[in-house]
Amino acid sequence: MKTGLIETERETYTYLATDLRYKMLQDNTQLGVYDFENAKTRAIFEDGICVLTESRLEKGNLIKIELPIGNRMLKTFCDVDWCKWDDEAGEYEAKLTFIALKEEDILALAQFIKQHC
Repeated sequence: MKTGLIETERETYTYLATDLRYKMLQDNTQLGVYDFENAKTRAIFEDGICVLTESRLEKGNLIKIELPIGNRMLKTFCDVDWCKWDDEAGEYEAKLTFIALKEEDILALAQFIKQHC
């Protein structure tokens, strides 16, 4: 099993580098108007994702993501759990936890992870 910043106690996840878009909705001090930025996933879990991004995200930031999973686009909100500089990747690695998912998104995400494990 690979190790690193990704929490290894989770049972259902996949290491998968895929493009996604994210947009900060609220930082730790204020609501704001932010543009979408591009990032890459490092791992996808049933309850969140690890991403690589050029921008530092702060714990507690509210993020909107658009992540392609299979033939659908997962659009949801996430909370930033942590963010650390990754020397090997030359970018920040952040763990985002899904705040709310629709039932069909939960099923599609579980199927997507299963297909890529």
